[in-house]
Amino acid sequence: MARGLVCDNCGAEYPEEPRWLCERCFELLRVRYEAEEGKPGRRELADREMSLWRYRERLPVDRAGASEVGWTRLVEAKHLGERLGLERVYIKDEGTGSPTGCVEDRGAAVAAAKSQEFGYEAVACATMGAGAAPVAAACARAGVRCYVFAPPGGEREPLLGASKMGAKVVLLDGRREEAERFCRDAADEYGWGFLNLHLKPYWAEGIKTLFFEVAEQLGWKLPDQFVIYVGSGVLAKESAKAEKELRGMGIEKNRGMRVYGVQLESCAPIARALSNDNGCVTAWEGSSTAGPSDPAWGKAAAEAIRRSKGTCQTVSKEEAEKGGELLAETEGLLRGVRTGASVWATKKLAENGKLRPEAVTVIAATERPVEEMRGSARSLRRIRPRLSDFDKLMRNGFG
Repeated sequence: MARGLVCDNCGAEYPEEPRWLCERCFELLRVRYEAEEGKPGRRELADREMSLWRYRERLPVDRAGASEVGWTRLVEAKHLGERLGLERVYIKDEGTGSPTGCVEDRGAAVAAAKSQEFGYEAVACATMGAGAAPVAAACARAGVRCYVFAPPGGEREPLLGASKMGAKVVLLDGRREEAERFCRDAADEYGWGFLNLHLKPYWAEGIKTLFFEVAEQLGWKLPDQFVIYVGSGVLAKESAKAEKELRGMGIEKNRGMRVYGVQLESCAPIARALSNDNGCVTAWEGSSTAGPSDPAWGKAAAEAIRRSKGTCQTVSKEEAEKGGELLAETEGLLRGVRTGASVWATKKLAENGKLRPEAVTVIAATERPVEEMRGSARSLRRIRPRLSDFDKLMRNGFG
């Protein structure tokens, strides 16, 4: 059971409320739980639903949300392993078993459920596109209105998909950072829950269930090596939290899970930080759709990767496409660019001797191809990032 929020940096504690930053040191907050060792354990989980809600003692909601998300399959990838020179490779396939086939479905499901507990009638988010469809799907299932704000250069397909699921999608002139500032102002003005701020710690708790599932599917063991794409950094950050909680739940002891992050060369602030002596995550120069230039969980992600004795591998867009082709050719799985990047990064890590060939390696396939999210561009609205312009759009019913 969740007991509130805590700052890992200074130890300050806060009640369970819409909050994401520590007032003392301005570091990110995380959800803390009652000290119940072993909950939930194998006995409790034996007869539970096959979704992320099976881990309810480790989620910050009073009751399961409406979205049936999680318990995606873990595929043994023998043919891919042979091509990579690795003996035991598995794909954690987020492309199956969730509303939009993205790992973000997990975070969105918990955030939407939490927004209802907080009494929000609408949820707003600012995104480059990737998180739009999962948020829209979760809000639709929860019966909560959804507003998505994105820069004009964002990924168009997820935005169109969000629009098809009832979200009001608004393109704001400027960069992502301006969209986030505007979204915060709009959420304050209209009393909405802002996913990027108010609900951020609760979103992260949904993401960690991916690691819970993998440990269960491997027979209550953590893999030796986990390769994951890190955009915002939340997956890498939550790997450390999940491992700690899993040890309390009674997983078998091993030498520990090494986390290997993946980023595209065109936007790699976390990889750059891990390659520098000071390890400081700084904003990436220039605009890119490859990921956030200043990732929210960048510092925590870099620390988690470093402490696990892993690293962060970069690949080019062309290599990511090759990785997608390799996965399709060897295992018959068509997945998105982030997954392709992770596959090719695994290849490079193996060739450079960074991965142990005999170890259990899991690659996270975090999304389906975005081309599946079709819709009409006429459903998108574009305005200047001004509340007066948005208020006019609201009064006109987005007409």
